Amino acid sequence: MIKTKRKYFASDTAMRGMAIIAVLTIIGFGFIGCGERVSDTYVDRDGLRFYPIEGGYSVAGLPANKNNATAIELDIPATIDGVHVTAIRDYAFDGFIYLKKIMISNNITAIGHFAFRNCTSLENITIPDNVVSLGGHAFYGCSELESVEIGNGVTSIGNDTFNRCDKLNDITIGSSVTSIGDRAFHLCEDLEYVTIPNSVTTIGNSAFSMCTSITTITIPGSVTTMGADVFKDCNSLHTIHVPFAEDNKPAGWDEDWLRTSGGTATIKYSNGYTVEATGSPDTTAINFTFDEEVTGLSETDITITTGTGNAAKGSLTGSGDTWSLAITVSTAGTITITINKAGIESISKTVTVVKGSAPPPPTPVTYEVEANGTDDVTDTTEITLTFSGTVTGLSETDITITNGTTGEATIVSVAGSGDTWVITVTVEAQGDVTVSINKTGIETTGKPVNVSKS
Repeated sequence: MIKTKRKYFASDTAMRGMAIIAVLTIIGFGFIGCGERVSDTYVDRDGLRFYPIEGGYSVAGLPANKNNATAIELDIPATIDGVHVTAIRDYAFDGFIYLKKIMISNNITAIGHFAFRNCTSLENITIPDNVVSLGGHAFYGCSELESVEIGNGVTSIGNDTFNRCDKLNDITIGSSVTSIGDRAFHLCEDLEYVTIPNSVTTIGNSAFSMCTSITTITIPGSVTTMGADVFKDCNSLHTIHVPFAEDNKPAGWDEDWLRTSGGTATIKYSNGYTVEATGSPDTTAINFTFDEEVTGLSETDITITTGTGNAAKGSLTGSGDTWSLAITVSTAGTITITINKAGIESISKTVTVVKGSAPPPPTPVTYEVEANGTDDVTDTTEITLTFSGTVTGLSETDITITNGTTGEATIVSVAGSGDTWVITVTVEAQGDVTVSINKTGIETTGKPVNVSKS
């Protein structure tokens, strides 16, 4: 009995310990998210709890305040005892049902997962530019949240970040956001307008599903990946402006992301165009041919991005469906052309530009050599040069005779014209010598020749 009782007591203690750990994990005091705790020592200050992490403190909320009707406004301080507060932990303010306003200091760089989930009285939030990481479900179920400003440091909006924020109607998405996660704005029923910045490349599955107040939306040309059911059940949506022409849909796009149960929205395709680099030997212009007529286009609407090549914009001329942009090429190679004008395809086009260079040097005149005389019978007195083209102004100073292992000769004079010239020589020893010419336009390779001495 004693053994059994002790066994039960040990098991009971373990279970209670596990329960405590579970509770700490849920409220954000465990080793989860937004920086690893380096100590269990915490600091309570102004109704909030802070834990040391690498590089500063993280705020972990305070359980006593969760259902405290006086916890209406909270300020997250920039420092605690001179040390920066840099993170809001996972679940830190999860379920703080009376919290209406919270000020986030500029020192915060990370907001954890579920950080403000079900803060059902929170009315607005400003995320400073220093925040880079914004966790998934961070504002899930904030049913009174009306306005959100996401700073320019945040790079992604995670899954379910603003899911079920029923009253959200004003949101500013920062210029560094590259992806919008699955169900990020699902069931934001009051959301009428949203501007997706040109930094966004990926929009996740059901990202705006059941946003029943959205009537029109524009997808920027930076977006290359769209998930399924992005606008599913957006019953008021009547127009989706897409950045590409109907015959130029990027790989990975699928009309499955449309699927609106209250009637199919119209996809408004952009005016497509082709580009062609013209001019020789330098590229001097980029010609644009549009699918439809264009009015009011100017060079300020066109951006040239350096690739392997580089070019500067000049003036734009044209009308209707044909326009031409003058350019000055500084480096040959590829450049990227983007048009930033409503109604025109905003997906970038790549074109190769060339830069002329000095004409290649002419092919050098070649020549052959032949010595008169025969071995042991007649002395060599002349070496004849026969050229592949006309040569003028050749003199003995242009010609070098190099003695070989046996032959030896010196130049006396040079005479001739056109393609035939003769070197008069004196042979001191019979054998091979080499004739070389050092004159512009004539090949420089030396020619061996056998000279005779009787």
